[in-house]
Amino acid sequence: MNIFYRLAARTLKVNYVRTLVSLCGIVLSSLLLTAIFTSVETLSNLLITSTIAASGSWQVAYTDASQNDVQDTLADTRVTASAQVERYGYALADSAEEDDGYFTYFSLSSLSKKNQDDQVLPSIALAEGRLPQNSHEIIIPESLRGYTYDEGFDTDGFEQSNSFMVGATVGMALGKRQMTSDGQLIYLDENYSVQIDEQGNVTEELVDIAPMRTFTIVGMYSMEGTQNEFWNSPAGYSFITYDDGGIEPIYSTLYVRADGLKTYQEIEGLAHRFDADNGTVSATLHNSLLTYQGLTEDTPASAAFWAIGCLLSGIVLAASVTLVYNSFAISIAERTRQLGLLSSIGASKKQLRVAIFTEAAVLGLVGIPAGILLGIASTRAAFALSQDGLLALLYGNGAIETTNASVNIVVTAPILLGIVAVEAVTLLASTAVPAIRASKASAIDALRQPRDSRSTQAGLRKRTARILPIWAKGIRQAVAQRIDRAYLALGGVAHLLARRNLNRPNPKGRIAVLSLAISVALLVLSGALIQYLEQVVDIVGTQGVDITAYLDREIQQDETVADLLADVHTVGDKLVNASDATLVGYSSFISSYGSLSSGTYNPQALDTIQKETDILSDDAPTVIDDSYYGIIHIQFVDDESWRAYIESLGLDADQYCDAGNPVAVGFNGAYQQWDGKRYVVKSFSNTGTATLYTCIQAIDQSSPNAIKAAKDGQPEMEYYLYDEDATVIRRPIEDAVQGTYKVPIGTIADTAPACAEDTGVYSPMIILPISALATISNAATPTVDSVRAQEQAAGISLESRWSENNPFSFYPSGEGNGAYHMFPLSITYSFASANPRQTTEQLSRELNTMLNNRAVYPYGSANDATESTRTQRAIILSVKIFTGCFAGITTLIAVANVFNTISTSFVLRRRDFAVLRSIGMDNKMFRKMIVRECASYAVRGLALGLILAFAAIGGLLFIAGGVLVDAAFALPPAWIALAALEVLFVLAISTVYALRKSSAGNVVESLREDLA
Repeated sequence: MNIFYRLAARTLKVNYVRTLVSLCGIVLSSLLLTAIFTSVETLSNLLITSTIAASGSWQVAYTDASQNDVQDTLADTRVTASAQVERYGYALADSAEEDDGYFTYFSLSSLSKKNQDDQVLPSIALAEGRLPQNSHEIIIPESLRGYTYDEGFDTDGFEQSNSFMVGATVGMALGKRQMTSDGQLIYLDENYSVQIDEQGNVTEELVDIAPMRTFTIVGMYSMEGTQNEFWNSPAGYSFITYDDGGIEPIYSTLYVRADGLKTYQEIEGLAHRFDADNGTVSATLHNSLLTYQGLTEDTPASAAFWAIGCLLSGIVLAASVTLVYNSFAISIAERTRQLGLLSSIGASKKQLRVAIFTEAAVLGLVGIPAGILLGIASTRAAFALSQDGLLALLYGNGAIETTNASVNIVVTAPILLGIVAVEAVTLLASTAVPAIRASKASAIDALRQPRDSRSTQAGLRKRTARILPIWAKGIRQAVAQRIDRAYLALGGVAHLLARRNLNRPNPKGRIAVLSLAISVALLVLSGALIQYLEQVVDIVGTQGVDITAYLDREIQQDETVADLLADVHTVGDKLVNASDATLVGYSSFISSYGSLSSGTYNPQALDTIQKETDILSDDAPTVIDDSYYGIIHIQFVDDESWRAYIESLGLDADQYCDAGNPVAVGFNGAYQQWDGKRYVVKSFSNTGTATLYTCIQAIDQSSPNAIKAAKDGQPEMEYYLYDEDATVIRRPIEDAVQGTYKVPIGTIADTAPACAEDTGVYSPMIILPISALATISNAATPTVDSVRAQEQAAGISLESRWSENNPFSFYPSGEGNGAYHMFPLSITYSFASANPRQTTEQLSRELNTMLNNRAVYPYGSANDATESTRTQRAIILSVKIFTGCFAGITTLIAVANVFNTISTSFVLRRRDFAVLRSIGMDNKMFRKMIVRECASYAVRGLALGLILAFAAIGGLLFIAGGVLVDAAFALPPAWIALAALEVLFVLAISTVYALRKSSAGNVVESLREDLA
C-alpha cells in the first residue's frame, strides 16, 4: 500500500462523520435499486404465475382435434408439455318456449388427461365433495348450489331430481351448438357465448342431440378468485366428468406448451401447423400468458414495470449522485491546503486523482454489497407484508383465503450484476469532478485559505455594476439599506448578519434547499396517494356489514303488502337463528318515475359524469322550470334501522317515523361506473317534494323509457315499442301518469343507513322506512287495479305493464297472461359476523332450504361482503408499503445530503465565526444568527416542497380520474406536519453538529487550526 492509499484511508477515518454520511447514501441507493428491480422482476413473474394458476401454462390450444391430430401434435419435437380435454356437448336448461331470448347451457367436459405435473391446465379447487372417478359422475360450480333449472319447461334437455347439491342426480341430453353466418354453417365451441342478433333474437340452435344421460353430482368446485376461470363457459355453466371412454366426445381440445420457442413467429408457426391440411382444427393462442412472457408482437406487459423501475431509479440515482458529489466536493474544498502541499513535494495529478478514487472505491466496496443485501431483505419483508394485497390484485376476490399461491421474490444474477455496475458508474461519475479538481491543486493553493464565496460575491457585484444604469443602482442601494434597517430593528445585528450571509451566492445553500424540498414533496405526495386510496374504499365499502343476503319474495293470493313485509321481517329472524350472524338491518331498492319540486334538484349534479363519459348521452336528466323529471330511486330500510338513522342525523323521530305520513331523506352519494370510475353525485340542493308516479298508462307491446321535454317545453313520457324499428311513442305527462304519491323530503344527508344497498346511483335517491312501502302501495294499488282492468278490456295485455308502470303494486306470479312481468319484492339483508366465511355458508344453506318453495321465494343467495372491502384494503396496504418505503428511503438520502451540506458549510465558515466572536459577538447573538439562517433554509425548503407536492398531487388527481373522478384537491395535513418536523429535525442536528465542529473561540485559534 503506497502513501496515497494510506492517505485515502486516513482521510476516511479522520472525517468519519462525512464518511458515514456518504456510506449511508451509497447503501440506501443500492438498497433502493435492489428493491426496485427485484420488485419489477418479482411482479413480472407474478403476472405469469397468476395467469398460469388461472388458466394454465399452455401456449397453443387446438380445438376440434381428432385422435390422429392429437398424436401428430404430440410427436412434434417443439411440444414439451400437453393436456387433452374431451368435449361432450351442451344441454339446454332454459328453452326459448316463452320467446324471451334467455338461454342457459350446461356444458360437459372431461378432466384433463395430462395436467398436474406440468400445470398445462389449472388445477380444480374443490369446495365440497370429491373429483369424479367415472363418466357417470360430475362436479358442478359451487354457485349453483341449491338452484333448480328445469321447472316450467317442457322441451328442456335437462332434468333434475332435486336442487343442485352433492348426491343429487341430473339428466343431460347433450348436443352440438351451431349457427349459420353468411350462408356458412359454423359449429360453436366453448369459447362462444350465446349468439344473439341486434333485435335480441337467438341465432344459434342445438343439433345432434343425444339421448338423456343421468349423472350423479359428487362435488362442487369453487369459483372464488380466478383459479377456476378456465373452466367457465361464456354460454352458461361448466360440468366436469371423468373420461373413461363411456361417452363419445364431440371433439377434443389439445393444449400444448413449447418451452423452447422464444419468439412470436415461432409460436405462430406452431399454431398454424394444421393450416395446410385444410381440416377443421382451429388454433387459439394463450394471448394473456404470451404477453406476459414477451412472446407477442405487442409491447410486453413487463416493459411497463421496467419503465417505472427505470424512472424511479433515475430519481434515486440523481439523489445519490448529488449526495456523493457534494460530499467529495466539500472534502476537496477543505483539503485544498493538504493537496497543494502534496503537489509541491512532487505528487503527480494522476496520484492525486488515485487518492480520491481510492476513497470512493473503499466506500463502494463496503456500501454496494451492504445495500444489495439490505435491499433483498427489505424487499422480502415488504412483499411478505403486502402478500394479501398482491394476491387479491392478481387472483381476485377470495384469493386471500382460498388460493394456495404465495409471493416469492425473484433475485437473478443479471439484476444484481447490473445494480453493481450502475452503482459503480454512479460512484465514479460522482467523484470524477472532485478528483479532477483535486489533481489541479498547486503549491500556491497551499498558502491560500479554504475557498469561500467572497470572490464570487465580488465578481457578481462588479458584473451588476456594469449592467445596471446609475439611477437603478441608486434605487437598488436605497432598497437594500431600508431592508437592512428593518432587519436590524426587528432582530438586531444577528438577523442582519444572517440576511447578509443568505444573500451571498451559495451553491451549498441551494443544494440544501432543493434536497429539503424533494424530501418534503415525496412525503406529502405519499400521504396524498394513501389518502385518496382510502377515500375510494370508504366511499365504496360497506360500513359495519360483513354479509349480504338477497331474497326475492312473491306476494301470494289474498296476501296484503303488510303481510308480505311481516314475512320479510320473519325471514330475517330465521336467518339469524340459523347462523352465527347478527342482523344489521334489511332494505329494498325500488325505482320509480317521478318528479322533484322546483329548486330541489341540483342541475350540476351530473356535470362531471357528462363531461367524462357518454353514459348519459341517451339518458340525460330532464329539468323543466327547475323541476326534475325522470327516475327516482327509493331505498326502503327496516323500521329499526330507520329510527337509528334519523336519530344519528339529529332529526325529530316523531315526524320522520310516522308510517302513515312518510317523510323522506334526500341522499347525496357516489356513483360507480362499470369500469371502476367513481363520481360524487350531489343530486339534492334543497329540500322539497318528490312526486312518485305510482301508475303509468300502458301501451301495447311497449314500456316507459324516459321523460323528455316536448317542443312546447312541457314533460312527455317516452315509450319504447318492441318492433323491428324500435319505434318511440310520446304522451303528455298528464295523460301518461294516472296515479301519483307525494313524499316530502325533510332533509338532505350524505350518509345512508348501514343496511342500505345500491346507493351508488346517479339519479336522485330518497330513503324511507319500509313501513312506508305499505302506505304507498295501499294508496297506489286501487288506481292500478282500475287501470289494469280498463287496459285488459281494451285488449292491452299484461305483458305491456312492467314494474315501471306500477312500481309499488305487487301481484301473484301465477295471475293471468304474462304475469311473469309482475316482479317480486327484492330484499337485501345485512349481517355482521366474527367469521363471515363460515356464516355465509350457514346462511346459504338456510336460503337453499327456503328456495325449495319457489312459488314464494324464487331467488336467494348470500355473499361475503367483507371479501371485496378486505381485498381493496389489502391492495391499499400494499401500495402504502411500497410507496412509504420508496418515499422514506429517498427522503433519508435527501436528509443525509442536507446534513452533509449544511454542517460542512458551517464548518468551512469557522474563520468568519471566529472573527465575529473576536469583535464582540456573544454566544446568544451567534446562536440567533445561525437559527435565523437555518429557519430560512427550512421555510424555503418547505415552501418549495409544498409547491412541488401541489403540482404532483394535481397530476395524481388527473391520473386517479379512472378511480375517483370527483375527488376534491386536498393536502394531507398529517403528512405535511411530518414533513415539517423532518425539516426541523435535520436542520437541528446539522446545526448542532456544525457548531460543535466550528467552535473556535477567536482568530488566533482559527489560524492555528488552518496552519495545523
